Amino acid sequence: MAADPTMADEPSNLDEWFDHISVVAGLLEDLLPDDIVLDYSMESLFPLEGAIQASGLDEMGSSFTGAVAAYLGETLIGVANGRWDWDDTPGSPTAGQPLVFADDALGLPPVAPVDLVEKSGVDIFEETYTLWAKAAQTHAAAHPELQPVRQPPPRRDPVAPEELEWFEGKYLQVWLVECDREFGNWVARFGAGHTWDFSLDSVDALVQQLYRITPTPEQFRDPANAVFADGASWYLGEILRHAAPSYWGIRHRGETRDDFDVTQESRRGHSWSPAAALHAAVQDGHPLNLLRRIESWAPRKVPAVIPPLTECLWTGTAWLAPSHMWGYFFASRLESLREVGIPLDHSADSLRRFEELLLDAGPDPELDAAVAAYLGETLLLVGGGKWSGTTVEMGGGPDPVSVAPIDLVRLARRRRDGVTFTRVHSAWERRAHELRARSRDWRPMRSPAPCPVPAPPVVQTWVAEREREFPDWVARYGADHTWDFSRESLEALTSVILAVTPTRGELFSPDNATFLAGAFWYFGEVLRRVRPSHWRYIQYLRQPQPDDPLQCLEIAILDSYDSTQSIVYLCPRVNPAVFFGLMLSQNDRDRLNSIYRSWVNGTRADRAKKAMDRRERKKSRRKQSDADYLASWLSDRERGFPDWVAQFGADHTWDFSPESLDTLEDLILEVAPLPEQLLEDKTHLAFLDGAAWYCGEVFRQARPLRWHYNRKAGIDCYLVPESGGPGSRELVDTLAGIYLHYDRGVLRRIFGR
Repeated sequence: MAADPTMADEPSNLDEWFDHISVVAGLLEDLLPDDIVLDYSMESLFPLEGAIQASGLDEMGSSFTGAVAAYLGETLIGVANGRWDWDDTPGSPTAGQPLVFADDALGLPPVAPVDLVEKSGVDIFEETYTLWAKAAQTHAAAHPELQPVRQPPPRRDPVAPEELEWFEGKYLQVWLVECDREFGNWVARFGAGHTWDFSLDSVDALVQQLYRITPTPEQFRDPANAVFADGASWYLGEILRHAAPSYWGIRHRGETRDDFDVTQESRRGHSWSPAAALHAAVQDGHPLNLLRRIESWAPRKVPAVIPPLTECLWTGTAWLAPSHMWGYFFASRLESLREVGIPLDHSADSLRRFEELLLDAGPDPELDAAVAAYLGETLLLVGGGKWSGTTVEMGGGPDPVSVAPIDLVRLARRRRDGVTFTRVHSAWERRAHELRARSRDWRPMRSPAPCPVPAPPVVQTWVAEREREFPDWVARYGADHTWDFSRESLEALTSVILAVTPTRGELFSPDNATFLAGAFWYFGEVLRRVRPSHWRYIQYLRQPQPDDPLQCLEIAILDSYDSTQSIVYLCPRVNPAVFFGLMLSQNDRDRLNSIYRSWVNGTRADRAKKAMDRRERKKSRRKQSDADYLASWLSDRERGFPDWVAQFGADHTWDFSPESLDTLEDLILEVAPLPEQLLEDKTHLAFLDGAAWYCGEVFRQARPLRWHYNRKAGIDCYLVPESGGPGSRELVDTLAGIYLHYDRGVLRRIFGR
């Protein structure tokens, strides 16, 4: 793509307008509420018009108008494979404005986004989008053989930093214009059969072509492949610019594609070279690394993934967390591969054959885990390094490399190209060769394979002694009770503690050391068996006496999704002896039961509080007045209640009685067992609305309450007293309360207050 870098065309009106927009585009995210996601969809246009209605263009300023116009134009271009142009027609009502043209085949008139923004307020954004989308869909149905190629805006990149010469900045501009002009030919030559719409989803297609056409770093740098590498680098950069407001620039006074960077407007220090990123993807052979890096370029403004509770396995004597299980079963999984018949010689050929085996076999999690273990061991033999959980890390050199073999196994099953394993193996061999060339003394040193980590001897010894002596403890102190490690048995433990050691002094008296040790162990075991956790030795507290480790032992949780979660005193662990002392000093017979409830429900309650906080921070952008919205919401709920029952609760009785609140509580936990699902997942919005309305109607039948809505108070309808006095009831918060408590019947208890 050679071009004369000395070309010096004067910037057009469209060029200058886009120079302005490149500066103000980042304003949208700063000025709009956090719950508005700018993903270039029709759904994102509604809250934009709402924001304009709520604040007015005069208040927001001309920069906001330009930013919204640019976003609207980009959204229309994306749906109709369009382009930008400028209205220079004298006497035209939109003269002197940028225009958006749809694909010529669609026969649509051009649109002036600035004009649409200034006229917003009558759903004109959505009407225009719907018109363009329908035309594009009709044309696509009639011409399925045509691949959609969206033309990006002919933006002129901002002038390079002052210390760069104009010659260099002009060379980048020429390269961008030429890549843009030749992109249709690039698609026809290198990308036929794929959709090239400048979306993040199209990165997968780009990576597939990258590995097919230039599978090695040398081939990617080969001048013979310059046309492909130029087009791929430009396309990746345009994906980044489409995903977040950003601009092209030059670094190091260079004139090659590796020196062309994309920098985010809102994060000036966040820039990288698309060409260098593609070269790195070929060099490490791991496409997921590139995909994850691109996803981090424009993270979503709302949580897209609900953090799952870790799945642990109870063996009958101990809990195994996933990281523990990997080490626990690692050797046996490798051994299971001997039955397959493929030589376990850690060669590239063995990896190829194992990948073929995966593609021929059906879904088999155990086989996937075994092959992942073998793949990781093979890579470590080539490049050295260590296992870190389920990831292998190759050290040495300025840029350490890490790979999650199980991700590669899943990728191999999805891609089905048969070369995923060998490509990564070749990449590690190349890196090992480079390290050896730098230092003749370099060798691939590796750490031992994963294996179970035993508890410290003091913990093992103490727990084993308590378990062995517990029958004697029961015979001496609690023969009249049942000791089955259940929640109910905590009442028996409370009675025994109060009877044997009614005061703190007696509890911690040396004469009662045997009793305290047995009670301490039993309470800890009740907690440990009900929730994934383990005994832990706190080395930093103090050095215990050999026969008195109580103050240095605690129960620690294995499944914490958040290290700062609130379980007991904001600490995800329990020292049982501490709570015995508090129980005695406060004469609190419910103390142990209370700790049990907090222990079991702590994670869910903490997640519920955070989800409720996030929901409360959302702002309403509804177009209707408060009264109109309330009326339509109530009408929709009442009219749609039979459908709600048919979809979610057909097997239950819904008679608006207080007793039916128990049924509603059970149904909520069945449909949305995690609080984020109920409060934040849009797929559960219809269920939440119906549940909140039903719960409110149950309350209204028992008390003089009426429905109310005030957008300044939040996004949900709520109940207020008929008299107008204090005592409002937030129904969504009421439903969320079921996640805050371990015991069932929360809604009934709230109703009875």
